[in-house]
Amino acid sequence: FDGKSLDPSSEKSKANTVKFNGALYTIKDGRLFSQRESQQPAPVLDFGKDGLPDDNVRDVALSPDGELYVATASGIGILSKDGKWRHLTGREGGLPVDDVTCLSFAEDGTLWVGTKVGAARRWPNGEWNYRMGPRWMVGDEVIDILADVDGGAYILTADSLTHLFTRKMTLREKAKHYDAIAH
Repeated sequence: FDGKSLDPSSEKSKANTVKFNGALYTIKDGRLFSQRESQQPAPVLDFGKDGLPDDNVRDVALSPDGELYVATASGIGILSKDGKWRHLTGREGGLPVDDVTCLSFAEDGTLWVGTKVGAARRWPNGEWNYRMGPRWMVGDEVIDILADVDGGAYILTADSLTHLFTRKMTLREKAKHYDAIAH
């Protein structure tokens, strides 16, 4: 996006590298690598119950409370500070779509998740909101996502850049808003 128009792309431009627990975690060719000081990068080969949900890794993010979140084709792997993996999937945590493409945290701990079919927001209390389709954005496959300071997010698809946000209003204000759109 150059400020006036959107140039469609399926490639992410941001670096997928995070420093966590004294190691640098990087994504290369769809795999997660870990590198400690003066060592060569080594692939993370922990999969399944005690590792990543999948070996197809798309993004990494550090949560405000210091855990490593890893987006995969089968959900999110979460590595705790003490080196234990757990999963955030539809079965384990209510993730609306397991095929995760990207992640972004707001300062308050709100997690935005881009997927192959829409975007989801997990509030710090664990509640989920899910948005997809033409009502919320043009194009469903989320290429990248960036949480903003107000609990909203900028969502990039191949066809659009959308800003989703929550605005508090009374029922009367909401009716007025939708009446203006409908007429």
